[in-house]
Amino acid sequence: MLCLLCRVACHDSTTDTLPDGKNTEGTYGFDVARTDSGPNSCRECPDDAPFSPAGSSTYACEMTCGKGQTLSTTSCPSPSGGSCCINCEAGKFKASNGPMACEACPANTSSYSAAVACQCKAGFTGLDGGPCTECVAGKYKSSTGSGSCTPCSIGTYSAKIQATAVTTCSACPRSAISPEASATRSDCSCATGHTGPTILNCTECQAAKYKPTTG
Repeated sequence: MLCLLCRVACHDSTTDTLPDGKNTEGTYGFDVARTDSGPNSCRECPDDAPFSPAGSSTYACEMTCGKGQTLSTTSCPSPSGGSCCINCEAGKFKASNGPMACEACPANTSSYSAAVACQCKAGFTGLDGGPCTECVAGKYKSSTGSGSCTPCSIGTYSAKIQATAVTTCSACPRSAISPEASATRSDCSCATGHTGPTILNCTECQAAKYKPTTG
């Protein structure tokens, strides 16, 4: 009677932190004609199929791509070399290794080629990957990413939401002022030392008079 092939548990000989029968991602257990398991019984997946789920005790390597890349759906290089992986196109991302397709960026986000995460568009703020919320009136954001919306400076205002440039902040009329992040011209008022019936008619206080507040 012939000897049967015994299944050998995979053993991590580097860190010795995984129990027999387990393995790290990208390696697999194998069959040999013996009954014991020991160090170096994990085998790495080949270069053109480097992914296997952690815990694989049999050859389970898959053709895969790294973060920011996906498998080509049209053609692959010859078996003699090269890769079947292509970069995720702009507007898409892939956050983990594996054979998965690139995903479309969430609303109000964008990405460059080969992205592992999408970023908030200009005019929107939030963590990379979303969700992203619009900059409110009185604020703007000129770049992509997780940065905060910048308030219009004192003496300026902006009614525009999702503003992307400081030029959307308009100056109050002469001798009038507004708080930081003002959203409308009605937020402007005559500056200290000035008075008038409207913000369009602010004049200096007369001699021997003063005004310590705005309005």
